[in-house]
Amino acid sequence: MSGLNGVLVVIMLWAGLLAWTAKVAQAQGRSPLLWALIAGLIGGASFAMGLLLFEKVIDLEASTALMLLTFTAPLVLMAGSMTALVFALRRGPIHVANAKTWPVHFVDRGEGKVRFHGGGKVAFEWRDGSREAGLQNIRAQADGECVRIKIEDTDELCLMPMGKPETPAGRRQQSLKLAGMLRSSHVRA
Repeated sequence: MSGLNGVLVVIMLWAGLLAWTAKVAQAQGRSPLLWALIAGLIGGASFAMGLLLFEKVIDLEASTALMLLTFTAPLVLMAGSMTALVFALRRGPIHVANAKTWPVHFVDRGEGKVRFHGGGKVAFEWRDGSREAGLQNIRAQADGECVRIKIEDTDELCLMPMGKPETPAGRRQQSLKLAGMLRSSHVRA
């Protein structure tokens, strides 16, 4: 029965690390499924290497201390490699897609969209209205999680991007990207 408990502990540790990897990947704007698959393969390969190491030490009839140390090698290698992958993923930049339509929340108008059209035009759409302007007439600046927009020195808008990833850091990155796209007169349609 204790062998079965050991297998369950390994499976639970592996599954927990997979879930953690997927959650961090999603928060970074990456594919949770792809990164969980990569972590699972790395964890499985590391566990297998740890088992091979333990088997070699037993064949060598090494000291008890070395055998005890290598007894934990499969778990340590699996957990260590998967944790290292998560930390590397966390240190990477947050990925924000280059979208032509952005879901946003206008501070004074509610939910809406920002749509980039051909010919350097952009439309700001909200529940009860819209505003279209040429990119050359727009001044945009990221302000934390929001984007402040001035259109033709008359209209001022403040909006928060609501795309993925839906985290404060993700929204800051979306704000930077959206503000950059609004400042550019070379957005492809």
